[in-house]
Amino acid sequence: VNFICLPEPGIVRLRWDASEEAGVLYKVFRRQGTGRWVHLTDQATTAEFDDLKPLAGEAEYAVKAVDAANNESGALYCKVGIGP
Repeated sequence: VNFICLPEPGIVRLRWDASEEAGVLYKVFRRQGTGRWVHLTDQATTAEFDDLKPLAGEAEYAVKAVDAANNESGALYCKVGIGP
């Protein structure tokens, strides 16, 4: 499964392979360095999310799929650097 972070000025676009299962929601998280994970959404219904308030410096993102029975997948990770 692929998960990519696409940094652009003022935004980080996250894209991943969608689940083949119907009714799946996605949880998206972000952290800076070794800090704690910040929950960005648990209601993404498509295999994409735009972080409209990215952090300066290096950040790591994670995404998990949650099916209709509330089973949660393992996380996928990607890293991105923002700024000079």
